[in-house]
Order: sequence, then structure tokens, then C-alpha cells
Amino acid sequence: MERELRCLGLTQYETSIYCTLIARGKLSAQEIAGFSKVPPTAVYPNIKSLLDKKLIQQFAGKVRAFEALNPEMAIPALIEEKRKNLLLLQHEVVQRAKIARNSQHVAPTKEVIQLAQGREISEAIYHSFEERAQKSLYIMGWFMYKVKDKYTHLRRLQKLVKKHVDVRLLVIGRREKQWSVIEAYQKAGIPVRYVPLENFSLAVCDGTECKITLKSKELAEKMHVLVNDKDLAAAMQSYFLMTWEKAEEIGRG
Repeated sequence: MERELRCLGLTQYETSIYCTLIARGKLSAQEIAGFSKVPPTAVYPNIKSLLDKKLIQQFAGKVRAFEALNPEMAIPALIEEKRKNLLLLQHEVVQRAKIARNSQHVAPTKEVIQLAQGREISEAIYHSFEERAQKSLYIMGWFMYKVKDKYTHLRRLQKLVKKHVDVRLLVIGRREKQWSVIEAYQKAGIPVRYVPLENFSLAVCDGTECKITLKSKELAEKMHVLVNDKDLAAAMQSYFLMTWEKAEEIGRG
């Protein structure tokens, strides 16, 4: 648990104190110092920090005592607070980056294609498309296994359907093993068809930008090609729509 708490941003002393209170219950500062091996002079500053993070609570009395709050509530609350702060930081950094870019004396050359690797980048691009699509969002090459991320995408895509955005999916893989996920999308008003496809996937947003993912055993990680050129993105949308017409409709039977 100590490694995970450090990943959440707790210092070594904070982690030691918190783990001690989790294991031993209500303790005084002197007892915390003894059990946690944190120097007595460092106990109170780190107790205050844990109180600020709302991970522990304080009891008044002749001798003040401290106790860990229920981790099932305190840890998710801490993570949610960090998430909100990161979103605010993200917005601030993006805005400052835009200002810095626009203030350049020489106009930056537009990059038609950007390359990236990793699942996190891919998910960020999908999320961006799902947030910004106004007319259409076409996705080709998904395995529809019953995993959490497909239901996360479903919730976002449902919002687009309600705004009358044309959302379509061309899926791959063994259909009999993914029917429950496909059915959930179909019930949400998202048409799904099957196409025998290997080695790449495609997502096209509003016909103006798209992501192509190359999949190969020779690649250490999937390679993502982000296309920012409208003409090239429109060509990929035409390819999707032609493939859609040839694709097989999916039903339980």
C-alpha cells in the first residue's frame, strides 16, 4: 500500500503516519512518532498535511488524538480532488500554450500528420473526438470485448447520438464473444457492422480530422497517425463509408 500512496503524491513521512493510523487506530502524536518511526519534530507538520488532504481526523481532548478516515471514502475523494486540479491545470497550460504559439512572430507551419505511440495517447484522441464531434464520428477496427473502456466510450457516444451526431462503428473480431457489448451500443442507437480487418483501425471526426492506428507484431507499441489535413481526412471518411456499405450487419443470430 505504501507504494500506491506515494503514487498518489503522499510523502514518505505522510505515508508512514497514514499507514500507522490505518493499522493501529486512534493515536496521539507521541504514539504516532513511536510506531511510525517518523522523527517527533516531523510528526505535526505531516499530520497537518494529512488533515488538509482529508485523510485523517483530529479529536480534541487533554491529549489530542488522530485517526484515519474511512479509506473507502477518503482515498476516492483525494483522487477526485486531484483529478479536478489536474483538469484545471490542463486548461491553464493549454491556454497559455495557445497564447505563446499565437504570439510567435513567424506563423508556425501546420503539421499535416503527427505520430504518437501508446494507449494513453490513443484514448486521449478518442476522447477529444467524442467531445468535439458536431456532425459525424466514424470508428473502424474496434474489438468489442466486454471491458470497461468500451462502456466508457459508450456513455460519451450516447451524448453525441442525442445531439443527432451520426455515429457508426465497424468492428472486428469474433462476434459470438462480444455480442453483449455490441448489443449495448445498438440499443443506444449506434449502428454497428462487422468487417474482416487486421493491422489497423480508423476514427474520423466530422470529416475534417482522423486517427489511423497501425497494429503489427513488428511494432513494440501501436503507432497512431493523427491527420490534421481536411482533404486527407475527407478521403479517409469516404473510405469508411464505402467500407460501411460492404460491411456485414450484426444481429444476435
